[in-house]
Amino acid sequence: MKSFGSPPFSCMILSVLLEFFVASCATKPQVESLDLSPQFELSNQYFRAGSYDKACALLEQIAARYPASIEVALGLGNAYYRLGDYEKAEIFFRKANQLTPGISAKLGQAKVELVRNNAINAQILYDQILREDPNNLEALNGLGVALDLAGQHDRARAMYEKAQVVNPLYKNAANNLALSLALDGQAYYAASRMTETYRSNTSNKTIRQNLALIQHLNGKIRDANTLATLDLSSNEAKRNFEVLSSIFQRQKVRK
Repeated sequence: MKSFGSPPFSCMILSVLLEFFVASCATKPQVESLDLSPQFELSNQYFRAGSYDKACALLEQIAARYPASIEVALGLGNAYYRLGDYEKAEIFFRKANQLTPGISAKLGQAKVELVRNNAINAQILYDQILREDPNNLEALNGLGVALDLAGQHDRARAMYEKAQVVNPLYKNAANNLALSLALDGQAYYAASRMTETYRSNTSNKTIRQNLALIQHLNGKIRDANTLATLDLSSNEAKRNFEVLSSIFQRQKVRK
């Protein structure tokens, strides 16, 4: 499931929910400079192929020649994020926002805050984005993730539901809504919803892993392990289940 360089996620929400919304944050900027365009397109090709190290190396060369390019800064932010180098990713997302304040850079900063489990900082950034663009799907979904991390599941589900109103075909929100229900102690209902979603998306690794996590919460340990290890190693699956159990227990204590 970890297609982003196996980042060291500190909670289940991040190891699962982020896969969808982070993937959709990958910026595909337009480059005005004719001299820059061919190199930048090559870096995009590396990025799309999953060769994030090559994308970073090429973008660093371009950045040396075009230090004021917001497109290059965003590209580096996304590429370093996929490599799991969140410190550098944050640097370049911040640089992009300084060059030209905008939604793409803030979305990048917010996803770095989420992967670091800084839910409050992420909420602040998503709130800023939604004040500017109330129907931004990535921000609605990301804010839902941040609220789930903070144990505010009712508010989180309101964000996912709003995203579904904006775009009924937005699978990210439907996927995260089921996980939010599971974290809120409604694992049986969540399993029913996620199983239905998985039937029509059997090739989707994220949905499969989320269903495995929910099965684990329902006590179907063997089924959960079987499903999870279709994509993950036994150790990776075990870590996800342990993190899930940890966050679930913490939130039970809060209640």
